Amino acid sequence: MMKSVLTNVALLVAMVAVAGCQPAANTGGSATTASGTAVGGEKAVYCGLCGEVKGTDKCCAEGAEKCECGMQKGSALCCVELSDDAKGKDMCASCGHVADEGHECDADCEKCTDCGLHKGSPLCCKVKGDDSGAEEDHSGHDHSAE
Repeated sequence: MMKSVLTNVALLVAMVAVAGCQPAANTGGSATTASGTAVGGEKAVYCGLCGEVKGTDKCCAEGAEKCECGMQKGSALCCVELSDDAKGKDMCASCGHVADEGHECDADCEKCTDCGLHKGSPLCCKVKGDDSGAEEDHSGHDHSAE
């Protein structure tokens, strides 16, 4: 029984790793940056291609409606204006910095009192920090008429 459970877990991990988002061309991104889920102590990572949390069913979902900004409509990164060095790259939902492979949040970094992310990070005050539910801020774009 235990062997069967371990085999199923190993298969699930392999499927998630293989089916994850692909990196954007010439971004330096990685398809294996992180699992993208907050389960098991791993930090959530927003996909640089679709704006959803990596590793979820919504991430790069086939047939998902795209916004005019290029991200999936309603995703955390939908209509978020990023600097050129952050565009198209996976972003850490906990600190707001680019989530390159091996990314670790800086525990000593000053947190923004408004959004909870690291002050001055590319996502600072553009999305809410992971601790507050990673709610998106679409103040720059109204989806209600679409």
